Amino acid sequence: MESDPSIEKVIDFKSTILDVGKYRIKCEVEFNGPSLIRNIFPNGFLKEEYILIKNDYENSLRFCVDYLDKVPRMIGNKIDEIEKKIEDEIAEVKHIDIEIN
Repeated sequence: MESDPSIEKVIDFKSTILDVGKYRIKCEVEFNGPSLIRNIFPNGFLKEEYILIKNDYENSLRFCVDYLDKVPRMIGNKIDEIEKKIEDEIAEVKHIDIEIN
């Protein structure tokens, strides 16, 4: 998991045997903010957005609300992607629980 650029570090990692050849993984991670923001703004770190909202409170407020609306979905999608990768690589893992620290 730490090889994924979006993961800053794994805080806690536990595995449980559910049955013969079946495991559950529970872990707590810290995400890497700059890596995540590149997912939302792949063409650059907010430069175009800054130009659009500079000195305009209403546009700035709309941007903040829109940005905050994207973050939980983006993190959820990233967690799903990591879980899928683990399941594909380790077939014995039947349940994965990744939590944000």
